[in-house]
Amino acid sequence: MANFKIPIQLNIGRLLARSRVNGPGVRFVIWLQGCNFRCPQCANQELLSYEPKIIMSVSDLYELITSNTNIEGVTYSGGEPFEQAEGLYHLSKLLKKEGLTIMSYSGYTYDELVYRNDKYVSGLLSTLDILVDGRFKADEAAPLMWRGSRNQRVYFFTKRYRHYKEVINREGVDIELSIADKDVSLTGNFDMDLFEKIAERLRDNYGVVLTENV
Repeated sequence: MANFKIPIQLNIGRLLARSRVNGPGVRFVIWLQGCNFRCPQCANQELLSYEPKIIMSVSDLYELITSNTNIEGVTYSGGEPFEQAEGLYHLSKLLKKEGLTIMSYSGYTYDELVYRNDKYVSGLLSTLDILVDGRFKADEAAPLMWRGSRNQRVYFFTKRYRHYKEVINREGVDIELSIADKDVSLTGNFDMDLFEKIAERLRDNYGVVLTENV
């Protein structure tokens, strides 16, 4: 248990304690709430608004993450993680001390993030092992590892995962079904046609409402 408090709060859309399809190994996934981009056919429409959803302090989120055993790292998705760079920077520094790796998505390109010349954006970048950058483009959609369209790039900032460069452009659908209480969700790099087929089957056969955590 941490003996400190970081009062900075994060606005979170969703949390997933364990995932194998949102980066390398078993990862805790945080979907941040709020995004300025309006990418056509965005799969996470409910994460675009900045309305408060799950409000957690950096300290409380750190405690929640580190209470999970046998995870390799944490992935930030969204929404747009870099709109909450200050809180994520402080969180990442704490998690790195625990030996966890950090991966983040961003609709901004790496160059756009660097050119912002913001100390917390730069600080967050400095903590990352992996960055997946770029807006989703429906006309370049493809089932690539960890991303949904060909324009998106994967940066390996540390040696830990550079061996993935050999396979990072492989195509294939990776999906994961998560069940928590009455909530059933699907996450991974699936397209919406596949999601709708699975959702229809679960709804018609079992009365289950499926949500997507892309």
